[in-house]
Amino acid sequence: MTAERRRHARCAPMVGYFLTCRPPERSDGPSLSNRLIDLAPGGVCLATPQRLSPGLRVILEIRLPGESDRFRAQAVVAWAGAEAAGLRFESVDEDADLPDPAAARKSPEPRRRHKRFFPGRGDVAFEPQTLWTSIGFRPRDLALRLVDLSQSGAHLVCGERLKPGVLGRVRFDFSYPRTTVEGEARVVWCRRDTLKLAPEWHVGLTFRKLADPAAVRTLDRAFLG
Repeated sequence: MTAERRRHARCAPMVGYFLTCRPPERSDGPSLSNRLIDLAPGGVCLATPQRLSPGLRVILEIRLPGESDRFRAQAVVAWAGAEAAGLRFESVDEDADLPDPAAARKSPEPRRRHKRFFPGRGDVAFEPQTLWTSIGFRPRDLALRLVDLSQSGAHLVCGERLKPGVLGRVRFDFSYPRTTVEGEARVVWCRRDTLKLAPEWHVGLTFRKLADPAAVRTLDRAFLG
């Protein structure tokens, strides 16, 4: 068995990040990866859909939903396999801060009051309130799909950008267990999914008033115990 030669210990990534990895000359092109395997202060390991060339220089960006700051670094491919690659940081943007690996190990969801879960596919709707709805026009459903859910909020993918603070009506219908979550929710954050050609936005909602607060607790018990 070979000895570990890394200068820094690696750890699992944080939850809910957005990642892009592109060569500097193709800053608007598709990302070479959208998933972290592990990370350390000196570099990262990425899952890659195709083998990357060792020595390739890239720009790596990592963002967390709801956070204005982002980590951005110039890196070089140190090694590459068929489905993974190791990147070594060459320079990091000033004031950029890689999420603390130790904090990620302690709690994958340090700011959340309740754990998130995915209750399976179901009918999802989010209809934001606008000036037009206040004068009698039917609100539009902007929800495309549900990413995850908790007792205090939800993470959706929507077809349009929504400003933080916008209120709307949310409704989730699930077949197992047979449950409907319905009520008022507020947009907390909204981020464009730059990995998709079609316009999609990841949206974080916090529940304000639910018709039946016990419904989401039922789902929580079913999937988290």
